[in-house]
Amino acid sequence: METGQSSKNRFSFRMVLLGSRSVGKTSVVNTILGFKEGEEGKRTGHSMKHQGVVGTTKISVVDTPGWWKEFSAYDTPEAIKDEVKRSVFLCPPGPHVFLLVIDADTAFNGRHLKAVTTHLELLGDAVWKHTIVVFTRGDWLESHTIEQHIEGEGEALQSLSEHRPLLELVEKCNNRYHVINNLKKHDTTQVTELRRQIKNQMRQQMEQEISRRKHEWLIHSRDVFLDLQADLRGSAPRAKPKLQSEYFTVVYMCVFWNCTGFLLLFGKTSLNEMYS
Repeated sequence: METGQSSKNRFSFRMVLLGSRSVGKTSVVNTILGFKEGEEGKRTGHSMKHQGVVGTTKISVVDTPGWWKEFSAYDTPEAIKDEVKRSVFLCPPGPHVFLLVIDADTAFNGRHLKAVTTHLELLGDAVWKHTIVVFTRGDWLESHTIEQHIEGEGEALQSLSEHRPLLELVEKCNNRYHVINNLKKHDTTQVTELRRQIKNQMRQQMEQEISRRKHEWLIHSRDVFLDLQADLRGSAPRAKPKLQSEYFTVVYMCVFWNCTGFLLLFGKTSLNEMYS
């Protein structure tokens, strides 16, 4: 029996699945959570959260209704768009990652790219920073690699000066992608690799957030630092000990957080200049 403490200490993933109709999103849910094959042919009408525990990891996956593959969001019913937007509220405080599901057994053209782009951007322009492309039906590729598939989609149109829409989509997601072979649903290594990618993305997001907060804090501290310097110069002797204590507290905290960032903010323009 699981204790409340062990439950609290569990690492958790929160993810949202997005994609057009009939690309295999429900199959991805079952693969990630280790569920047995269920109603994979049944259409998802509302955003729905599924939960499970894999090893020591608690996983929440929100499945969303699909859109028509060749139609942009402008032609999608408002009810479907509302469900896509609602998905992020079903895994509070928000998803760690969005999994954009694309079927590898179907051609991907410019209309498909526009459909995907307009639907994902219902969630804001920043959605691409948090998205991994998941290709289903990887067994269809046979002897070809997924990289060849990505590069090849649209290749025949180069004579018409057309772009490669699938390559453009993957690049929008900073070249994050994963393949699921539907004939190997019990192969846990493909899910392990997907989880590894999600963990890496979460770590990068955390590092970026820490860096952003450090930068904001250092800028604020610089202003406080300069104000204290001015106060020290113009203060009465009796007030100086307290101001000196505040002054050195700010200096200490800046060095503790990031001495390199502190020095850069105080007039150094490069690491070379700093250490020269």
